[in-house]
Amino acid sequence: MQLKILGVGNRPLLSARIKNLDLDGDAGLINWSAVCRKLDVKRSTFLSKVASVGLEAAILHYTTLKKQRDVLATMPEKDAAAFLAACNANISNNATH
Repeated sequence: MQLKILGVGNRPLLSARIKNLDLDGDAGLINWSAVCRKLDVKRSTFLSKVASVGLEAAILHYTTLKKQRDVLATMPEKDAAAFLAACNANISNNATH
């Protein structure tokens, strides 16, 4: 199964091939462990987030965090500090609205 999560302007945030757990031939169950590996999050943490905010919000949350980590890994230290400050400012603005 191809899993694609799109962001603003239909830009791909995550694109991954996930193996279905097709136990009886007609049930297309998603392998959540594989999804969690792609998002770099522990399965129990992901499932807790799903329970508290819902599936779509949890996937978007962890996709955003993964994207931030990927961007930070490619930046020099000075630019990374500014990027983190901007991300934290955006998070605090979203929390107040």
